[in-house]
Amino acid sequence: MEDLIGRACVSKAGHDKEEYFLIINTEPNFVYLTDGKLRNLENPKKKKIKHVELLEKESLEIRSKLENSEKVTNLEIREFLEEVSKNL
Repeated sequence: MEDLIGRACVSKAGHDKEEYFLIINTEPNFVYLTDGKLRNLENPKKKKIKHVELLEKESLEIRSKLENSEKVTNLEIREFLEEVSKNL
């Protein structure tokens, strides 16, 4: 599986269908998602990868911070996802 951390996606199934998320971690067949609001960094959503649609947008800054164990704020995630949703 390609490295997906920092990539934007849209939920295709479940109660959060059609919501935008940022991938913050991966496991085989699963991704951990956050939207910076209900699903913040402290409480990410675990979802099967087949239930998300990957988008081309990716935050290299957030990805770098996550990989280097630096602090990422929920505000940064919300702002990135807001920009992604406006540009689609």
